[in-house]
Amino acid sequence: MAQDELGDNIDDGYEEPVRIEDEPDAEAAPYPNEERLKNDRPSKHGLPPDFGAEQSVLTIRPAFYRAKPVRSILLVLLPVVATAAAMYFPETGKVRYGAWTLLISAVVCWVPLTVWWFVATRGRGLEITNKRTIERRGLLSKSTDEVLHDHVRNVKVDQTFYHRVVRIGQIGIASSGSDQTEIVMEDLPNPNRVREIIDLYRPLD
Repeated sequence: MAQDELGDNIDDGYEEPVRIEDEPDAEAAPYPNEERLKNDRPSKHGLPPDFGAEQSVLTIRPAFYRAKPVRSILLVLLPVVATAAAMYFPETGKVRYGAWTLLISAVVCWVPLTVWWFVATRGRGLEITNKRTIERRGLLSKSTDEVLHDHVRNVKVDQTFYHRVVRIGQIGIASSGSDQTEIVMEDLPNPNRVREIIDLYRPLD
Protein backbone atom coordinates (compact mmCIF):
# COMPACT_ATOMS: atom_id res chain seq x y z
CA MET A 1 0.00 0.00 0.00
CA ALA A 2 1.67 3.31 -1.15
CA GLN A 3 0.91 6.91 -0.12
CA ASP A 4 0.56 10.09 -2.23
CA GLU A 5 2.03 13.50 -1.40
CA LEU A 6 -0.90 14.28 0.92
CA GLY A 7 -0.40 11.10 2.81
CA ASP A 8 -3.49 9.35 1.46
CA ASN A 9 -3.26 5.67 0.88
CA ILE A 10 -3.18 4.58 -2.72
CA ASP A 11 -3.97 1.01 -3.60
CA ASP A 12 -1.39 0.19 -6.23
CA GLY A 13 -1.90 -3.56 -6.00
CA TYR A 14 1.40 -4.06 -4.21
CA GLU A 15 1.54 -6.29 -1.14
CA GLU A 16 4.53 -6.84 1.06
CA PRO A 17 5.69 -10.44 1.12
CA VAL A 18 4.67 -12.45 4.15
CA ARG A 19 7.56 -13.95 6.07
CA ILE A 20 7.09 -17.57 7.01
CA GLU A 21 9.43 -19.03 9.59
CA ASP A 22 10.99 -22.36 8.77
CA GLU A 23 9.09 -25.27 10.25
CA PRO A 24 11.07 -27.55 12.54
CA ASP A 25 12.32 -30.75 11.05
CA ALA A 26 9.62 -33.36 11.61
CA GLU A 27 12.18 -36.16 11.81
CA ALA A 28 14.03 -34.44 14.64
CA ALA A 29 10.92 -34.26 16.81
CA PRO A 30 10.80 -37.15 19.33
CA TYR A 31 8.02 -39.69 19.16
CA PRO A 32 5.49 -39.57 22.02
CA ASN A 33 6.56 -42.98 23.30
CA GLU A 34 10.21 -41.92 23.33
CA GLU A 35 9.30 -38.91 25.43
CA ARG A 36 7.32 -41.08 27.83
CA LEU A 37 10.18 -43.56 28.12
CA LYS A 38 12.46 -40.79 29.35
CA ASN A 39 10.12 -40.17 32.31
CA ASP A 40 9.06 -43.77 32.88
CA ARG A 41 10.39 -45.11 36.19
CA PRO A 42 10.27 -48.85 35.34
CA SER A 43 12.10 -48.27 32.05
CA LYS A 44 14.95 -46.57 33.90
CA HIS A 45 15.43 -49.83 35.85
CA GLY A 46 15.37 -52.07 32.78
CA LEU A 47 11.73 -53.17 33.21
CA PRO A 48 8.84 -53.01 30.72
CA PRO A 49 7.19 -49.55 30.64
CA ASP A 50 3.94 -48.97 32.48
CA PHE A 51 2.19 -47.83 29.27
CA GLY A 52 1.24 -49.78 26.18
CA ALA A 53 0.22 -53.40 26.06
CA GLU A 54 0.28 -55.52 29.22
CA GLN A 55 3.57 -57.39 29.68
CA SER A 56 4.69 -59.89 32.27
CA VAL A 57 7.44 -58.50 34.51
CA LEU A 58 7.98 -61.19 37.14
CA THR A 59 6.53 -64.58 38.10
CA ILE A 60 7.57 -65.81 41.51
CA ARG A 61 6.63 -68.88 43.56
CA PRO A 62 7.05 -69.61 47.27
CA ALA A 63 10.31 -71.10 48.48
CA PHE A 64 10.00 -74.60 49.87
CA TYR A 65 13.16 -75.93 51.50
CA ARG A 66 14.19 -72.57 52.92
CA ALA A 67 10.73 -72.00 54.36
CA LYS A 68 10.48 -75.41 56.06
CA PRO A 69 14.06 -76.58 56.56
CA VAL A 70 13.60 -78.93 59.56
CA ARG A 71 10.79 -81.00 58.08
CA SER A 72 12.51 -81.09 54.70
CA ILE A 73 15.81 -82.30 56.14
CA LEU A 74 14.09 -84.96 58.25
CA LEU A 75 12.17 -86.32 55.28
CA VAL A 76 15.31 -86.37 53.14
CA LEU A 77 17.56 -88.01 55.73
CA LEU A 78 15.08 -90.45 57.28
CA PRO A 79 15.44 -93.14 54.58
CA VAL A 80 19.23 -92.95 54.81
CA VAL A 81 19.16 -93.17 58.62
CA ALA A 82 16.71 -96.07 58.55
CA THR A 83 18.88 -97.95 56.05
CA ALA A 84 22.02 -97.41 58.11
CA ALA A 85 20.23 -98.63 61.24
CA ALA A 86 18.90 -101.74 59.49
CA MET A 87 22.38 -102.67 58.29
CA TYR A 88 24.04 -101.92 61.64
CA PHE A 89 22.09 -104.17 63.97
CA PRO A 90 23.40 -107.77 63.90
CA GLU A 91 20.02 -109.45 63.61
CA THR A 92 19.18 -107.53 60.45
CA GLY A 93 22.67 -106.64 59.31
CA LYS A 94 22.40 -107.90 55.80
CA VAL A 95 22.55 -106.00 52.55
CA ARG A 96 19.15 -107.16 51.39
CA TYR A 97 17.49 -105.83 54.53
CA GLY A 98 19.24 -102.53 54.04
CA ALA A 99 18.13 -102.32 50.43
CA TRP A 100 14.51 -103.08 51.28
CA THR A 101 14.60 -100.61 54.15
CA LEU A 102 15.94 -97.91 51.84
CA LEU A 103 13.31 -98.65 49.22
CA ILE A 104 10.36 -98.69 51.62
CA SER A 105 11.45 -95.67 53.60
CA ALA A 106 12.20 -93.75 50.40
CA VAL A 107 8.69 -94.45 49.12
CA VAL A 108 7.20 -93.46 52.48
CA CYS A 109 9.24 -90.25 52.79
CA TRP A 110 10.49 -89.05 49.43
CA VAL A 111 7.30 -89.53 47.42
CA PRO A 112 5.19 -87.47 49.85
CA LEU A 113 8.00 -84.91 49.98
CA THR A 114 7.93 -84.57 46.20
CA VAL A 115 4.15 -84.22 46.16
CA TRP A 116 4.30 -81.71 49.01
CA TRP A 117 6.94 -79.68 47.17
CA PHE A 118 4.95 -79.71 43.92
CA VAL A 119 1.71 -78.60 45.57
CA ALA A 120 3.40 -75.97 47.74
CA THR A 121 5.32 -74.37 44.89
CA ARG A 122 3.27 -75.01 41.76
CA GLY A 123 -0.07 -74.54 43.45
CA ARG A 124 0.69 -70.93 44.41
CA GLY A 125 2.27 -68.08 42.54
CA LEU A 126 2.47 -64.33 42.18
CA GLU A 127 2.67 -62.68 38.77
CA ILE A 128 3.53 -59.02 38.34
CA THR A 129 2.78 -57.31 35.04
CA ASN A 130 3.20 -53.69 34.09
CA LYS A 131 -0.50 -53.17 34.86
CA ARG A 132 -1.37 -55.33 37.89
CA THR A 133 -0.34 -57.94 40.44
CA ILE A 134 -2.06 -61.34 40.21
CA GLU A 135 -2.16 -64.04 42.90
CA ARG A 136 -2.92 -67.55 41.67
CA ARG A 137 -3.74 -70.54 43.89
CA GLY A 138 -4.65 -74.15 43.16
CA LEU A 139 -3.73 -76.90 40.73
CA LEU A 140 -7.00 -78.56 39.76
CA SER A 141 -9.38 -75.92 41.08
CA LYS A 142 -7.90 -72.45 40.67
CA SER A 143 -8.61 -69.07 42.20
CA THR A 144 -7.09 -65.69 41.39
CA ASP A 145 -6.97 -62.29 43.04
CA GLU A 146 -5.57 -59.18 41.42
CA VAL A 147 -4.87 -55.55 42.23
CA LEU A 148 -4.19 -52.88 39.64
CA HIS A 149 -0.99 -50.96 40.26
CA ASP A 150 -2.88 -47.67 40.04
CA HIS A 151 -5.08 -48.80 42.96
CA VAL A 152 -2.35 -50.10 45.28
CA ARG A 153 -2.58 -48.38 48.66
CA ASN A 154 -0.02 -50.32 50.66
CA VAL A 155 2.59 -53.06 50.14
CA LYS A 156 3.59 -54.76 53.39
CA VAL A 157 6.49 -57.15 53.92
CA ASP A 158 6.70 -59.30 57.09
CA GLN A 159 9.92 -61.16 57.94
CA THR A 160 11.12 -62.93 61.05
CA PHE A 161 14.81 -63.01 61.89
CA TYR A 162 15.16 -66.42 60.26
CA HIS A 163 13.31 -65.20 57.16
CA ARG A 164 15.71 -62.28 56.85
CA VAL A 165 18.67 -64.65 57.04
CA VAL A 166 17.37 -66.93 54.28
CA ARG A 167 15.83 -64.00 52.34
CA ILE A 168 12.18 -65.03 52.27
CA GLY A 169 9.08 -63.40 53.69
CA GLN A 170 5.39 -62.66 53.47
CA ILE A 171 4.05 -59.91 51.25
CA GLY A 172 0.61 -58.29 51.48
CA ILE A 173 -0.96 -55.90 48.97
CA ALA A 174 -3.93 -53.69 49.81
CA SER A 175 -5.86 -51.50 47.37
CA SER A 176 -7.42 -48.11 47.91
CA GLY A 177 -10.91 -49.53 47.39
CA SER A 178 -10.82 -51.91 50.37
CA ASP A 179 -9.81 -51.89 54.01
CA GLN A 180 -8.56 -55.47 53.77
CA THR A 181 -5.44 -56.95 52.21
CA GLU A 182 -6.48 -58.50 48.92
CA ILE A 183 -3.26 -60.39 48.19
CA VAL A 184 -1.21 -62.26 50.79
CA MET A 185 1.61 -64.62 49.77
CA GLU A 186 3.90 -66.38 52.22
CA ASP A 187 7.47 -67.63 51.87
CA LEU A 188 8.29 -65.55 48.80
CA PRO A 189 11.99 -65.31 47.90
CA ASN A 190 13.40 -61.78 48.15
CA PRO A 191 10.11 -60.05 49.07
CA ASN A 192 11.73 -56.61 49.26
CA ARG A 193 12.64 -56.85 45.58
CA VAL A 194 9.01 -57.71 44.81
CA ARG A 195 7.87 -54.63 46.71
CA GLU A 196 10.38 -52.45 44.88
CA ILE A 197 9.06 -53.61 41.50
CA ILE A 198 5.45 -52.92 42.48
CA ASP A 199 6.44 -49.47 43.81
CA LEU A 200 7.96 -48.62 40.43
CA TYR A 201 4.59 -49.16 38.75
CA ARG A 202 2.19 -47.71 41.29
CA PRO A 203 1.65 -43.96 41.66
CA LEU A 204 3.52 -42.60 44.68
CA ASP A 205 2.58 -38.91 44.32
